[in-house]
Amino acid sequence: MSKLGLLLLLLPLAGCVTAPPAAELGFSDFFVRPVGPRGQEPTEKLLSLNGQRVRVVGWVVAEEEPFPGLFMLAPLRVSIAERADGPADDLPGATLFVHLPDGRRDWSAHAGDRPVEVTGTLDLGPM
Repeated sequence: MSKLGLLLLLLPLAGCVTAPPAAELGFSDFFVRPVGPRGQEPTEKLLSLNGQRVRVVGWVVAEEEPFPGLFMLAPLRVSIAERADGPADDLPGATLFVHLPDGRRDWSAHAGDRPVEVTGTLDLGPM
């Protein structure tokens, strides 16, 4: 599995959240370590949380042109130059793609000076 072969989507709920997340999910929980001969493989914890509400803390990826309704969360500060190289060469293997709900699709995230907390439903997408 390539470093971007596992698509991670977090779909935050709009408005007030009443249900607590099923679990805290750290970036170290994404892939089995060390990387084996088949490349990065998802952990049992990650697989077990598919479809569940989770909380993740990370850094908003600094993009040249943020896309409304979508941003990336990484375990460390990252800046990507999409125009020059595209995002694949600069992103850590454990990068979370956050899709905002319909009511927030016009909002763009911008990298800041501290990590952010995101709560939503984990969707592992096609594997």
